[in-house]
Amino acid sequence: MAEEEFFLVEDREVVITPHMHVCCDGGNGLLGHPAEYMTLGEEGVTTCKYCGRRYVNAGTEEAREVRQLGQRQAA
Repeated sequence: MAEEEFFLVEDREVVITPHMHVCCDGGNGLLGHPAEYMTLGEEGVTTCKYCGRRYVNAGTEEAREVRQLGQRQAA
């Protein structure tokens, strides 16, 4: 199964994921935030309430747009 892809779109982190359930901890180890467990909604997207990172399901139209417009980031 494909892994998550990380992009920067208009100075905002966007993660394309094959999963419908994700966990965000801010990605900065001790400098991150409490773990936030989220379910992607019917539209296949969700946003972390702590850091604003957006998660998009890989099978959505939005994922295709992010891949075209976004700048790929290292994981």
